[in-house]
Amino acid sequence: MRPLVKIFHSPGEVFQRVDESPHWAMPFVTVVVVTLIVTAVLLPTVIQPSTVEGMRSKFEGPEEHLENMLKFMSGPRFYALGTVSALFTTSLKMLAQAGIFSLLLLPLGGQVSFRKILGVTAYSDVVSAFGGVVAAGIMLATKSRQAYTNLNLFFPWAEKDTYLFRLLSAVDFFTIWSLVLFGLGLSVVGKIERRKTYVLVFSLWFAFILLLSFLGGIRAQFGGKT
Repeated sequence: MRPLVKIFHSPGEVFQRVDESPHWAMPFVTVVVVTLIVTAVLLPTVIQPSTVEGMRSKFEGPEEHLENMLKFMSGPRFYALGTVSALFTTSLKMLAQAGIFSLLLLPLGGQVSFRKILGVTAYSDVVSAFGGVVAAGIMLATKSRQAYTNLNLFFPWAEKDTYLFRLLSAVDFFTIWSLVLFGLGLSVVGKIERRKTYVLVFSLWFAFILLLSFLGGIRAQFGGKT
């Protein structure tokens, strides 16, 4: 358990250990379990009630269809689907991230080991999981799905459902912290100059949030027309 704590104050030491003795299972399982617990707590207390409320205010159609949808969204099947989805999404995200960066390090001349990069990915995501716990606490306290651990904290005037709001929401403080650790870890296990790994990691992340914010706008516009 010590490496899980050290990732917060001595990340270089943790990644050096991953480089010398590749391991990933403990941080991987920790991230998945913490995410499952957070999801299991938030679903019945915040997510399901707010989803039902949103459906009631926006749905336009036969009352029978609305009642069937509300019954599903407030029931055990929706809860089970949410927890299973969290399990697979979290696991696949870490595996995919490790696989993608294993390939991207090759053009940079890095030493590539999937197990090492998966270890770096999992340890970095421990910070993101901790951020999820903090966000969950805020949501439970406010009974809202909005937990401002992102740049929207400094831009309260940004209107919801706008591109700016979605973009600011994506710049989460714990995500940035996790990415900094990820870049450091790639540098250590890949034997690459740290500047190169940081440019790679943050360039891809910035392109991703720009695309995600844009697609979110399209989805919101489409949803508003239905």
